[in-house]
Amino acid sequence: SAEEKKSLNKDRVLLIISGILLALSFPPVPFPAPILLFFALVPYLIVIERRERLIDLNRATYLMAFVFCLLTLYWVGSWQKKADTFLMISGTLLVFVNPVFFLIPSTLLYFTRKIFSPKHALYFLPFFYVAYEYAYMLTDLSFPWLSLGNGLSLFTLFIQIADVIGQLGLSLVIVLINVLL
Repeated sequence: SAEEKKSLNKDRVLLIISGILLALSFPPVPFPAPILLFFALVPYLIVIERRERLIDLNRATYLMAFVFCLLTLYWVGSWQKKADTFLMISGTLLVFVNPVFFLIPSTLLYFTRKIFSPKHALYFLPFFYVAYEYAYMLTDLSFPWLSLGNGLSLFTLFIQIADVIGQLGLSLVIVLINVLL
């Protein structure tokens, strides 16, 4: 129906905004931008709260992650006049494949909703996200600079706690703040 399409388009805009805010919060964008990390996931979380089926939850996650990866990994394809064709193909594939890994925490969230109430299950998301980041960094496919904790590298006042809790601890704090908001 027209009302469902309008709602779906509104959700897509929120997911795109979330992906853009995440991408803008990473270097080389100057200092005030890392503060965006503390609320960049809020539009995404609003959308996934309304998703009841796993396929709908993962579609929303993929769209947000695709926008994020597109804006942060575009340079890998070396888009220049005399660029290697295979490098451009692999860069394009990377932009489409890398967001698939973001489906891990959202899938875990879906199954947690089956055990706990949806409101309580959302508080598990920071732990799922950090577990995903840790496991992802162990693979050869990882891009550790896309870890949420590394997005705070230009926020020198806040990055100091990384000495105690590490980069994954920063990611946990970022996702937790987004969930609480």
